[in-house]
Amino acid sequence: MSVVLCPRCRAENPAGRSGPGPVPRCVRCRRPLTASPWSPAILGLADGHRVAGLAPPQRLIFALLVRTLQAYRSDRFMIVFGFVMMPFFAAVGFLLGLLMMTGGHLVLGAARGLAEVELGYALYAVPLFVLVFARWIKSQEKAREITFHREAGKVDGLELGRLHEIFETSEPSTLGLFLGICFGLQMGLLWFSPDHGGLPIAGGPRECGLLTLDNACHGIFLDTFELYNFHWGEKPAHTYRSATVFYAFRLAFDAFTLLAVYGGYRRYRLRGLFRGFPHDPRRLSDLLDWMETRCGDEHAWPRQYFDEFLFLMLAKDYLRGNLATVRQVSRQFPWLAISDEVRAAFIGPDGETTLRGRWASKS
Repeated sequence: MSVVLCPRCRAENPAGRSGPGPVPRCVRCRRPLTASPWSPAILGLADGHRVAGLAPPQRLIFALLVRTLQAYRSDRFMIVFGFVMMPFFAAVGFLLGLLMMTGGHLVLGAARGLAEVELGYALYAVPLFVLVFARWIKSQEKAREITFHREAGKVDGLELGRLHEIFETSEPSTLGLFLGICFGLQMGLLWFSPDHGGLPIAGGPRECGLLTLDNACHGIFLDTFELYNFHWGEKPAHTYRSATVFYAFRLAFDAFTLLAVYGGYRRYRLRGLFRGFPHDPRRLSDLLDWMETRCGDEHAWPRQYFDEFLFLMLAKDYLRGNLATVRQVSRQFPWLAISDEVRAAFIGPDGETTLRGRWASKS
């Protein structure tokens, strides 16, 4: 009979036999016999005595859920922190946008000295280029799907699609960054363009900054400034060109502000998601009961986050051993945004993947 030598205690382990757990372990020291893709926290949860009655693949799913939900519950402070950091990222974006316009002004000034042709009007193309580039970056992003979350190359939990997007801080920070970039781009355009955006002004940095702030406030606060005739500095005497420029930037300010408000509303709506969350989620029955309650329709969460909550329902049935239900439902919804690697972790007693997708494959 072939044996596998433990790299730590040098004990001989019969091939195909190991200590309990989701990965092969030494029968003496219980250390992994092979490099594991799972983090120590996941392995510790999967080897707990409270889930000893589950099959090894079920223990892994249980450990992934516990690790993920615990992290989301403790990250509620980070939801607020993301919005607190918005002004900082807006300031960084402002400097970045102004730097782009300054760089364009210097390059065009050097080229104008060589060609003896006015090239300053090409600065109008810089905001358009930034818009097209941002749209291209957005198009390269894949739809949020449920996948593994990795730390230091090891799987340390799950990323539950759009729920993960809400519980992380990148979305409000990114919106603040782009809001600041828009501010810097408009100020730079008014400052460095030959006609100052079509306005009959001297074009100093303070004047251009106040005009940009005035336009941003008229956009962010909708028509409030307009109705009460509030202005930062002197009211601009718009021409057709300047009105077009100001209106385009005002739409951008409106869009990023509305996206931030909507993001805040989504986070507010999820404030009660962890109501009744078990004090010790390592108790299998308590965790499954909470999942069943949360997947109800009390707050219409399953309708808004269909893929994520149906995944939680399937995971609950998988841990309860209702494999036929998991197979049947996953066949009815093969388009669920669940990555192939997560689907492959739902292994049945026959060695096949129970969480089927468009391309069901054997594990």
